Amino acid sequence: MRSGLFGDSVAPPRVGRYELLRCIGRGGMGIVYAARDVELGREVAIKLLRPELSHGGDGERLTSEARALARLSHPNVVSVFDVGTFEGQRFIAMEYVVGQDLRRWLEAPRRLRDLIEVFIGAGQGLHAAHQVGLVHRDFKPDNVLVGDDGRPRVLDFGLARPPDANDVVGGQPPAIPGGTDPLATVLTQAGQVIGTPAYMAPEQHLGEPADARSDQFSFAVALYHAVYGVRPFAGEDPQALALSIVRGRIRPATPRYPVPRWLEDLLARALAVDPAQRFDSMAALISLLETQLEAGTAELDVVPSRGLEAEPATASTAWHVDGFDSLAGPLPAVVSPPGALARPADPPKAMSQPSESDGGLTTSISTRRSIAGSLDDAALEILARELDRLEGSRGTVDRLGASMTWTTRSLEVHVDVGADRTEILVWRRLGRQLARRTARWMALGFFLSNMFIAMVAGSGALDQTESLIPIVVIGSLLTGLTTGYRKGRARHVRALPSARAHLDFVADRLVGLAQVEGQAALPSRF
Repeated sequence: MRSGLFGDSVAPPRVGRYELLRCIGRGGMGIVYAARDVELGREVAIKLLRPELSHGGDGERLTSEARALARLSHPNVVSVFDVGTFEGQRFIAMEYVVGQDLRRWLEAPRRLRDLIEVFIGAGQGLHAAHQVGLVHRDFKPDNVLVGDDGRPRVLDFGLARPPDANDVVGGQPPAIPGGTDPLATVLTQAGQVIGTPAYMAPEQHLGEPADARSDQFSFAVALYHAVYGVRPFAGEDPQALALSIVRGRIRPATPRYPVPRWLEDLLARALAVDPAQRFDSMAALISLLETQLEAGTAELDVVPSRGLEAEPATASTAWHVDGFDSLAGPLPAVVSPPGALARPADPPKAMSQPSESDGGLTTSISTRRSIAGSLDDAALEILARELDRLEGSRGTVDRLGASMTWTTRSLEVHVDVGADRTEILVWRRLGRQLARRTARWMALGFFLSNMFIAMVAGSGALDQTESLIPIVVIGSLLTGLTTGYRKGRARHVRALPSARAHLDFVADRLVGLAQVEGQAALPSRF
């Protein structure tokens, strides 16, 4: 059974009494198939756990997901019919929904009224889970199915558990590696699910207990994205994203709908960093949305001015964080006779390190180092003081649990402290440097052009051809500016090796200091 589902050999496309029809999706913990219950004659969705996660505590997580869903009976929650093991392969049989996930549903132009109606339904599904003492912990558009009947249903309660359950072992913040997709569900090496970085509440990023208000925050992130076209928090890497979230730094954005003031206030409250400042419950938030919807004002009968921010469809892929290893290789579907089942596409690769460009020129460089072991506050203090010295200016230090971020206008250093390994990311912004260098060379080109024009005018060469004077003047100025622009960018390219070498020096210096034991005590900087 196991080799048939996840290997290359042929196997009957059956799981117990369920006949597998086609692959309809995949997640970090397994593959989902459309199937037919041969006994009851109905179509269902079968979720199969990866073979290496099918045993012990990992297999119990699938059972826990099924039990959590079985406790819910609500029109806005996907129903669970069966859970079990077939020839060593764990599976869960769920309601098969004909439709699409909320992310794809939002790609079509929708009236603001229709959008809010769908979010109200999804919110009611979350509230139903909260009513039976469960917290979803991974709410996002990919975990909401919108049926062809227009009814949204929340699914994938693999994270759902009581509010008092520990989110992270030891209460430490999750050390999410820099290459992780912020839209991907993140797993630890042991298979424990943490959440999706772009939708996680501040308390989840800090390793603190999550409750119903954490789901409310994730719900608000999804609603903000639907209304404004971009998610409220930005970050070039998971660490920068986490800092934006825990600081409550909502980026300015032009909404794609005319946003009523009440909706702005609702989103601001639900996105508050402090859970106590959010709505008391999802029911209170939904009630406000329903009240405004029932008012029937024309301000909701508008269509978007543009589409959503372009993003890769990778939200269902999981990445391990303890060993910084992604799921190895694709998860092949059942191998069966042609036409019986389709093989899903290979999973997407992780994102690269922060790297920006301006017309093909590099405007951001980074380097990463890894250190065995964990760093304490004293070691982080030493690193911060050394960065102050190397940069010749005092950086801003932010603590995210046991980790640290040191930033200036041009340099950003992330020190992610794990239980047995520390990752250091050094990131240099070169955009301002490029702009200054280009501006200086363009100014020089403009000056030399004026000198040339003055020399030509003084020589009398244009006295007999006055009609050519504007052409000569404009041509000379444009030539000077263009030459200066190209020269500045060329100098920027020549300076990159030196900038990279200095960045490596800074990273190696930090590693050397971090590995030195018995450093002299220094006055506290934090």
